[in-house]
Amino acid sequence: MSHSNIRFISLNDGIAVNKTEIVFNDGDEVNVNEKLRELICVGNTTKHNMKIQILTNTSQNEKFEFTSNPQLIVLGKGEACEFEFFVTLFCTSKIQSFFLLVATAFDTQRIIYKEINFSLTAQLTTRLDPDELKEDKKLGEGSFGIVYKGTLRGNLVAIKKMKTSRNSMNLKMKWRCWINLDVSISSISMAPYLYQVRSVWSPNSLNLGVYKI
Repeated sequence: MSHSNIRFISLNDGIAVNKTEIVFNDGDEVNVNEKLRELICVGNTTKHNMKIQILTNTSQNEKFEFTSNPQLIVLGKGEACEFEFFVTLFCTSKIQSFFLLVATAFDTQRIIYKEINFSLTAQLTTRLDPDELKEDKKLGEGSFGIVYKGTLRGNLVAIKKMKTSRNSMNLKMKWRCWINLDVSISSISMAPYLYQVRSVWSPNSLNLGVYKI
C-alpha cells in the first residue's frame, strides 16, 4: 500500500478502501440483463495477516445477481487487493443495496463487518419490477385469470394475473404467446385505449401483464 498511488480511506479496525460506495455506470441508467463491472481496492493497515471475504445482501437477490472476484483472500501487513464486482439486473428496478467486507484478524480471530453500499438504476423495459405495482381493486375475472385496477409509477394501469398451472412449462408457453400477441396489438394501435403493454418479471413465475390506460 505504501508504494501505491491509490488514495485509501480508512474504515477503522485495520481496513482501508479506495471508495466507500459503488455507483454502477456512473449513475446512468443501465440495460436489463447486462453484466456490469466495477472495481474496489481493499487494504490491510494492521501489523498482522487478515482474511478478507465478500458477502452479499440476499434479500433483494431475486432482482439482481451480484458476484465478486476474488471472494476471499488473505492480506499480509500493508498489503491491498483489487476486487472485481459484477452485477446483472433482471428487471426495470432501482437498486440501493450493500455488500459486506468481512475481515478476520489472524492474531485475535476477531471478525469485523464493514458495509459497502452500491446502487444502479435500470432503463425502462418490458420487464417491470412487480414491487412497483400497486393493486387497487378487482375489475373482473375469466378463464385467463383476474384483472385488477392499479397504479405504476403514478400511472393508472390494468394488471392482468394469469391463473396458476401445475404444468409450469405450459404456463410459460401461454405467457409468451399472450404477451407477444398483446404487444403486437398495442404496436399497431388496434386497441387505442391500451397504448402501452408491459410484461412483469416475477421471481416465481411469469404470470403478470400490465396495461397503461
